[in-house]
Amino acid sequence: MLLGFVLRENAEWDLQQFTTAFREEWGIALDDSEAKGTTLVATVGGLMLAVSLMEAPIPVGEAEFYAQANYLWEEAVEVTKRHRAHILVTVKSWGERQDVAVAQLFVKAASTLLGQPTSLGLYANGTVYEPEFYRDFASMMHDEPEALPVMDLLWFGILKRENDNVIYTYGLRAFGLEEMEVLAGKDVDLNEVRMLLCNVADYVIRGHVELHDGETLGYTEEQKLRITLSEGIGVDGKTLKIAWE
Repeated sequence: MLLGFVLRENAEWDLQQFTTAFREEWGIALDDSEAKGTTLVATVGGLMLAVSLMEAPIPVGEAEFYAQANYLWEEAVEVTKRHRAHILVTVKSWGERQDVAVAQLFVKAASTLLGQPTSLGLYANGTVYEPEFYRDFASMMHDEPEALPVMDLLWFGILKRENDNVIYTYGLRAFGLEEMEVLAGKDVDLNEVRMLLCNVADYVIRGHVELHDGETLGYTEEQKLRITLSEGIGVDGKTLKIAWE
C-alpha cells in the first residue's frame, strides 16, 4: 500500500474536478467508484484508489518538520507552513502483488491532485515534494506507459558528515523491501550516487527483488559492488549498504 498527503492552502476542493482532470490527464475514468462528499473510493484495474479531503493541517507540525529534508526545494518549509488542509491519497492491491501498477496509479493520482488550484506539495516518504518537481517526473508515463517514476516514489536523502556523505532511500519499505544506503567520500558526485540508487530501486521494485547481505551488484559483469546489511545511518532500522568504489 502506498500513502501520501497532498497539502492544501484551504479546505475547498472539488472532487468532480479531480475525477475530470484525472480522466483527461491519464485516460482513466473513475466510473467504478463510490463518492460521498469529499471522499472517493474507486477500483482501477483491480487496485483500490482512495482519495479523501481532511479539513485540517497535518498535526503537530509534522509536515513542516519533514519538509526540511527537501534539499532540492529551498522554499519547502515556508510553503508547507501555509497548508490548512490535506488530501489523503492511497492505493493498494487486492490479492497478488502488483507493485508497479500500484506505484504508477499512486503517482498519477497524486500528480493530478498537485495540479489542482491551491495544492502546495505532497507529504510522503519523509519529505514534502514540490508540485512541479513531482508532476515533471510523473509526466514520463505519458510517453512511456511502462515507466516507473522512482523519483516520485522514493526520497533520496543526504546526510553530510565530517568525513563522508550518506545517501539513503526512504520509501522502499512500503514495497516490502529494505531501504538502501551508500557511504560516499566528500569528493564523490552525489548525483552519480543518487542515479545508482535510483536504478537499483527501479530494478528491485519491478521484480520485487530482495537483495541480501554478502551479495554484489553492478552495471557490468566486471563491476561488483558489495552489499552489507547493518543498522541504518540515515534511516532507522536495518538497511542495505552498497559499497561505493
